[in-house]
Amino acid sequence: MGMNINEADLDLLKEIGNIGAGNAASALSEMLGQTVTINVPRCELIQFSEMTNIIGDPEHVILGILVQLQDDMEGYILLAQELEDSVETVKALMGQDVSIENGINLEDFDLLKEVTNILAGSYLSAISEMTGMRIDISIPAMTADMAMAIMNVPALVYGEVGESVLMLDTQFGGAAECIHGHFFLIPTIESLEKLKKALNM
Repeated sequence: MGMNINEADLDLLKEIGNIGAGNAASALSEMLGQTVTINVPRCELIQFSEMTNIIGDPEHVILGILVQLQDDMEGYILLAQELEDSVETVKALMGQDVSIENGINLEDFDLLKEVTNILAGSYLSAISEMTGMRIDISIPAMTADMAMAIMNVPALVYGEVGESVLMLDTQFGGAAECIHGHFFLIPTIESLEKLKKALNM
């Protein structure tokens, strides 16, 4: 399936991830008026089919936020969180209690779209600076569903996606310490090859 991303590429992507995470943490700290730290301890290339197991119990409700990528990189970014974690996140960052007992009101979680926007934007800017690739992103779309269903959304919306997914293990600290989320970069097959070439220039 085209070229493989090797260990050296992953190390470089982890480095880039940490640069992006640092920028995102500064932006979030400013937005929230409290210190947030983020780092990327691990970057792995996984199979698309493995994502469900990583996100959590297939039957649990997951809040998924999708950002579509355009220009030199096509595909999308998915930030996935267990719903309970999303509730905790909004509480920690905004001091707001969200009730999910009588169903889910996605507007209560708008802050997470903002967080995803900042994270995705910072990470992709870092990739752009390092590789010269131009990457534009769409406004994040949010959905709450079971893990299996969330996984099907990208293929439904964006059609053909690659088999390979870059998982950026994203650890939050400071005011955001309760955030547990999975950050996936899912490029199309061609875009992954472009990224591979650009990393090795």
